[in-house]
Amino acid sequence: MILLLADTFRDWEARGRAACGTLFQPVTWGTAVWRGRQLRRAFAQARLVLGRRMYAAGIDDGWVGAQIASVDEQLAQARATGIATGPLEQERQRLLVRLADLALEDDAPLPGADAEYAAAREAQTCLARHDAAMAGHRSAS
Repeated sequence: MILLLADTFRDWEARGRAACGTLFQPVTWGTAVWRGRQLRRAFAQARLVLGRRMYAAGIDDGWVGAQIASVDEQLAQARATGIATGPLEQERQRLLVRLADLALEDDAPLPGADAEYAAAREAQTCLARHDAAMAGHRSAS
């Protein structure tokens, strides 16, 4: 009799898990998508911080560094004349991120920006893991 009840309980438990899994699947998926957005923002922020630190430390490839210096001069002129600086600041951020992306392509030491490099690399790794898990989940569905 007890063995029969245990089998019945296992059956109910399996049915309950199947029903709840189906019921909560959209919530789980939504949470995973939200987490992906959070990781993308964190990676973008880490790249910007790395680019700023690299430029401040004088670590650049020459070409991107010269472009950033040119935009800095244009920003100074725009501020002096009272012209809107939004587009120039966006261009500067884009160039700083490009500088960070160049550093992340190579696994080379960055004296003066080691901590920022490590943070950006870790954010990149977390995002890659999340994207791989999401791709695996999509293909399993």
